[in-house]
Amino acid sequence: MPNDMSTPNERIRRNYERTRLSKHKMMLTAVAGAVVIIALLLLLLASVAFRIENISIEGDCVYTVDVLSNAGEFGIGNPLCFVNGKKVARNIVRNLAYVESVKVRKKLPNTLVLDIKSAYDSFAVDLGSAGYVVFSAGGKIVSGGRLSLPEGCAEVVGLSNINTQQGQQICEKGNETFRLFSDFISACAEQGLIDFTKIDISDPYNITAVYKNRVRILFGGIAKISLKAAGAMEIITRDYELDENQYAEINISDPERAYGKNVTRPGEQNALPDAAETTDDSVLSAEG
Repeated sequence: MPNDMSTPNERIRRNYERTRLSKHKMMLTAVAGAVVIIALLLLLLASVAFRIENISIEGDCVYTVDVLSNAGEFGIGNPLCFVNGKKVARNIVRNLAYVESVKVRKKLPNTLVLDIKSAYDSFAVDLGSAGYVVFSAGGKIVSGGRLSLPEGCAEVVGLSNINTQQGQQICEKGNETFRLFSDFISACAEQGLIDFTKIDISDPYNITAVYKNRVRILFGGIAKISLKAAGAMEIITRDYELDENQYAEINISDPERAYGKNVTRPGEQNALPDAAETTDDSVLSAEG
């Protein structure tokens, strides 16, 4: 370079630096290439060596392995490492009405584990001429257009914006009425109060439910619902559980002043008469 005024030592140093950087880049390129090759070999090994040979079902599933694999879009022989567990679970829940949730685990070398939580006919909404829409405790619709209330299901009144498509949630996520219903059901279930035939949440401050088609329970609002459910269960167990021909009404809206009273046999299913029709009135305490 005619205009290069550097000394010979400086030119030698620059040439050395360029050579060193070039060798460094070549080394990095070689290492990266080796990593890519190793990764490809591992992927090839995984796709060949770790293939699904066994499908293990855990939980209370009502479906066969073949039905689950078809719904989840996977099967025997598929590379185990390439199975997308979230996608498999989502497909199974979407395609099979009686599956509430799925957890997918991979057990090397060749087993895919499906932990299934089933959905059951638990509750129903009456849509009039369109029949009953039946859904699980988790809110998943398992069937629609039922002409009569399925045995063991509780009719639910007061849910808003009802869905009707099988496999969907009965209400969209964030629905206030379904949140109220879920809180109520969870609290009652924790106290063993589960054998309802009708639940009415249309007025959130005056929730009512019918137990075993013969005991009407007035809960009031959702506040202290766990305490109210415990009190109602205590009164039922103590005074109304043994005689299946005994009809009653329990007011547990104030847990500290709970009372129950016998009523006449109702003329219509899932309905009990007003307090004016009582045949025997006795004050009961939830605390015994």
